[in-house]
Amino acid sequence: MKRLFGFTAALILCSMVGCSASETPAAVAQAPAVEASGSGSGSGAPEAKAAPKPPALNALGSNEPLNEATRKLVWETTEDDAPEVLNATRKDLENRHYQTCDELHLAKFYPNIKGIKGAYIGVGSDQAYTFMGWMDAELAWLTDYDPWIKQEHRIYALFFERAETHEAFVSQWRTRNRAASRAMIAEHFAADPEKALIMQVFDSASYKVDVRMSRLIAMAKNYKIPTFVTDAAMYAHVRSMILGGRVRPMVSNLLDTDGLTGVGNASRAVNVPIRVVYMSNAEDYWPYSEQFRANMAGLNFDENSWILRTAASKPTNGDYRYNMQDAQNFQAWLKEPFVKRRGDVWPAPYVHGDDDIPMEVLDAPPVNRRAKKK
Repeated sequence: MKRLFGFTAALILCSMVGCSASETPAAVAQAPAVEASGSGSGSGAPEAKAAPKPPALNALGSNEPLNEATRKLVWETTEDDAPEVLNATRKDLENRHYQTCDELHLAKFYPNIKGIKGAYIGVGSDQAYTFMGWMDAELAWLTDYDPWIKQEHRIYALFFERAETHEAFVSQWRTRNRAASRAMIAEHFAADPEKALIMQVFDSASYKVDVRMSRLIAMAKNYKIPTFVTDAAMYAHVRSMILGGRVRPMVSNLLDTDGLTGVGNASRAVNVPIRVVYMSNAEDYWPYSEQFRANMAGLNFDENSWILRTAASKPTNGDYRYNMQDAQNFQAWLKEPFVKRRGDVWPAPYVHGDDDIPMEVLDAPPVNRRAKKK
């Protein structure tokens, strides 16, 4: 088992929530050239100036807003194109927009990711802020292949900006405040080319998120753990990440060529290891492709990094089965040709009834179970 261990913000936020860009500051006037005098060194030429040092990066070990050099590395990697079809485990579920998480026991992951810091990558919507708070994350790439989810994260960013407390944040999602929140979004994104989609996303998501907020609050109470919607310090941390440009929503497909490649390279460039990759039950949508293997191999993991996943079991327990895998261990499994699907790595356990919510941690070396059966 692995070892565990416990510019302005407004300008940075503009790229995320869509405010207009500020003007570029005027260039600093250059000092006049030094005239040759024939004295001093005798050459008559001005003394050579030392080349300016590149700005220091500030993603690692800091909660301050990203500086220009770091922000460029985090935000300017290439996104993937939106897929023609949003795939699913069944044909009738294709092209659905999963705007809220329906996993009721994410708290199963809390003990092993509490305070591990580093960077977060994950699909979905509200799950990201829950995990970022638990991790005390330093960076986050919110990587979903559905453009609706990217726009929903932009709405979340606006709500975080306007709400100084977790109570005020949750209140913005409540049905009783829907009209006021909708007007705020419409005004804020008035000049945004994606405004029509943003409004459509909010109209579709608002009631669902209201319910989800209540479920997160109930989960925190039942498990006696903090979350970003129940704990002032955790909310403040997540909010500061967003205001500081440390959270980038983007269209990124687990099976495509550019999104995760860029994130992996950016993570290395800013020296922040990726400590959590959350895939929900996306692995059950498809067999492992060569591109997926390459994407996982290219991520910047260390000995404290995890893969978080689920497998649906709603007919039996109304929820999911939960699994964590050492991320470097997962990379080793993906090198094996006999590993074709998620079930070859983690055969999801049998669920015995309503109250059975399995949680398993995997760090065993690769083993060909199919060959063993033969």
